[in-house]
Amino acid sequence: MTTVVATPEFSCTETPRIPLGQRLLASGCINAQQLAEALAAQSSLDPEEINHLIGRTLVSLGHLTQGRLRTCLAELFAEECRVYHANPAVRPSLSLRGVEKRLDGRVVLDGIDLDIPHGHITAIIGISGGGKSVTLKHLVGLMLPDRGTITLDGKDLVALSPQALQAARRRFSLLFQGGALFDSLDVYDNVAFPLRETTEVPEDEIKRKVMRALEEVNLAGMEHKFPDELSGGMNKRVALARALITSPEIILLDEPTAGLDPIIENAIHHLICDTFMRTRTTMVIISHAVPAIFKWCHHVVVLHQGKVRASGPTLAIQESTDPVIRQFISGDVDGPIHVL
Repeated sequence: MTTVVATPEFSCTETPRIPLGQRLLASGCINAQQLAEALAAQSSLDPEEINHLIGRTLVSLGHLTQGRLRTCLAELFAEECRVYHANPAVRPSLSLRGVEKRLDGRVVLDGIDLDIPHGHITAIIGISGGGKSVTLKHLVGLMLPDRGTITLDGKDLVALSPQALQAARRRFSLLFQGGALFDSLDVYDNVAFPLRETTEVPEDEIKRKVMRALEEVNLAGMEHKFPDELSGGMNKRVALARALITSPEIILLDEPTAGLDPIIENAIHHLICDTFMRTRTTMVIISHAVPAIFKWCHHVVVLHQGKVRASGPTLAIQESTDPVIRQFISGDVDGPIHVL
C-alpha cells in the first residue's frame, strides 16, 4: 500500500524572505530598541552578513542568551511547519518522476515519484536499504536513473550534457554521512576547498568567507586544527561550514547526526535550524533520527522497498495510520516490517 498525502496544486508565489532580526522582533524574542542596537553594531558589515550574524550580535550585546536564541529559532521554525501543514502549496525545486534504478541486478528504486518543496527542509526516512542514499545521489546527478526524469526547476538533469550537468551540480552542496573531511588539511583549508576548486575568488575574500562560516557553526578559533584533533560533532560542523561556503541553492545532508550522542545530535539539529532560518536554503536530510527529525523539517518522504510510501507535511506523516509508517516511527519489532 502506498499512501501519498494529498497536496494542492503548487503555487508560484514565493514566501517573502523577512530578515531574521525582524522575525525575532515580531515573535517577541527581542524589542525594537534591541534590534536597532544590533543593527547599529553591524553597520559596517556587508548587507548579506547582517542577516547571517544578527543572532550572534544580539547574543554578544547581551540581548539574548545563546540558549534563548536557540529556543526562539526553534519556535519560529515550529510555527513555519504548522503554516506549511495548513497550506503546502509550494513549488518544487526538484522533482522525480518514475525514477527506476537497479544495482547489481537488485531493484533499489522502483518508480519513485516525489517533489522537494522549494525553500523548505525535507526529510527522507525509511529503514536501511530502502533507497534513501541512492535517491540523494540521484537528486544531485551523481547517479542517473535507468528510467524516469529528474527535474531541477523544470530542467531534466538526465537529458543535460556533461558540461550542463556539472554546472547544475554547482547549485548544490552535499554533506556526506562521515563528513568526508580531508585528513591532510586543517579546518581552514577544508572549508576553503570548494571556493578554491570551483571559483576564482581572491584569497583575501576566501579568508573572510571561511572565518564567517566558522563563526556561524561556532568554531571560531579552530581554523588551524586538523580533523583528527576534533570530536565527531565538531567534524560535522566543519563539514556543514564547507557545505555552506559556496552559498548553495540546495543543501543535501546524508545522515548529519549519524554516530553522535543524543546531546550532540540535538545540537546539530539546532544548528541546521539556525542555518535554515538565516539562509532560507532548500534542504534535504536523509535521517534515521526518528522521531527526533520530525521536529526539524517541514516535509517528510517515507521510502519503503524502493517506493515512496508516503509524502507530505511532517504533521500529516506523524498522524498517518499506515501500519508500516506507524511501526517505523515507534520502532516496534513486531509489524509488517520484518527485521528478525
